Amino acid sequence: MLSDDTLDEDTSFGIQHAEAQTDKDAMDDHIFSITTASDALELGGDAAPSTPSFTPDPHAVSETEGIAYYAGLHSQPRLVYRTSKEKWSLPSGPYWTRPYKKHLREVFTHPITKIWNHDLGWKVVEVLDAHTVCFTTIDVVRFKMVGNEYEEDGLDEETLKTKKLVGPVTIWIGVFPESTSATVAHDAAQDSLALLKDHNISDVDIDFLESFYTREVGPLLHKPVTFEHPLVNVVSPITSALGCGHSH
Repeated sequence: MLSDDTLDEDTSFGIQHAEAQTDKDAMDDHIFSITTASDALELGGDAAPSTPSFTPDPHAVSETEGIAYYAGLHSQPRLVYRTSKEKWSLPSGPYWTRPYKKHLREVFTHPITKIWNHDLGWKVVEVLDAHTVCFTTIDVVRFKMVGNEYEEDGLDEETLKTKKLVGPVTIWIGVFPESTSATVAHDAAQDSLALLKDHNISDVDIDFLESFYTREVGPLLHKPVTFEHPLVNVVSPITSALGCGHSH
């Protein structure tokens, strides 16, 4: 059985331990409150939330130009970027409801035709791959302005160029929609223009447009065969005579 002195000592020790624990908890609360306040300041706390900054692409065309630049083409592609320095604006005047339209024209006499399929075209592909451009098509074209005062049928290519009815030769690069920024297109275009300069070509523009590519041409058809041919049942469905009627 414990004596009274022993009980007094144990009681005094318990009180001292409780007071010390209370002081420790108070200190922990103080440290926790400081840490919480510091975290609140770092995370924003009561400060006004910061608004995410948005920097527009310095090489992007306007929304209107992107939609209307290729007016007249049946596919109605969207322009992403172009190297042409010519200022673009919506047509105005009494014919504003019937703006000029662009039609595609082939390229025949320009120096690019002599090197495009042999070497230059593949180097442009390498440039696009280096800039991770998801391209769908690459064509060399001109654009003819038609409609209203631009109607000039029957004129040769040089006359049309003089009247500014046919634009410069353009490397027309299609990319998957929303896959390529204007800045990426700009960087790839500058490297491509450097390739052209190496071949002493400085009068070619480069356009990037959004497009899909769908193959519409199937495999070559076989020549028709006679009924005695051993593969008549195999070849007949894929010959040029498919669907043709027979007269007797």
